Amino acid sequence: MLLEFSVTNFRSIKEKQTLSLLKTKKNELENNFTAIPLSTGKTLDVLNSVVIYGANASGKSNLIEALGVMLRIIDNSFSYQASKGVKNIEPFLLAKDSANQPTAFELDLIDGGVRYVYGFSATQEKIIDEWLYQYPKGSPQNLIDRKSTNQWGTMSALKGKKKIWQESTKDNSLFLSTAVQLNSESLATIFSAIDKLKGLSDDLPGFLLYLSSSE
Repeated sequence: MLLEFSVTNFRSIKEKQTLSLLKTKKNELENNFTAIPLSTGKTLDVLNSVVIYGANASGKSNLIEALGVMLRIIDNSFSYQASKGVKNIEPFLLAKDSANQPTAFELDLIDGGVRYVYGFSATQEKIIDEWLYQYPKGSPQNLIDRKSTNQWGTMSALKGKKKIWQESTKDNSLFLSTAVQLNSESLATIFSAIDKLKGLSDDLPGFLLYLSSSE
């Protein structure tokens, strides 16, 4: 279940934009949420529907398109040819400081009661950073820690053949995609959970998304 999706530096979006389904005290529709049980024994209030407000050309549709791009890169980057770069990365081009900067994506989701935060940044040439945390007991556990394309942190919570997976990950491919293709059981769960979100970029099943222009 999706909690939040964020994107930075994509098409008409320069600064970080977030689609959030987390209920806050400011949410007016008191019955428009479901209490989702967590592995910690607590619950998290998640909205059943969400509204995106904004003027025309403010980036509403590009926020949804960014989700689709992220999911396609996760699904397909393992098969990218090393010389072909990262597909569908389109940075904000109307400012010099962003045109040459990476585009960043991040997902916050729940699967099987466990909360996960997964994201990466990429240029049109290569993956720059990649991270994955799980929260089975409330505190973050690091599964993926990739920096500067091919520099790796300890990734202490990840079990299996980390070294082989790291060495097999191309500069323009995601470690998540690579490790799952090479039979990482630890990462197969989150990969499957993310895979369930594919329909969101088209028709957003499970909750209603209204793209509304502000007055």
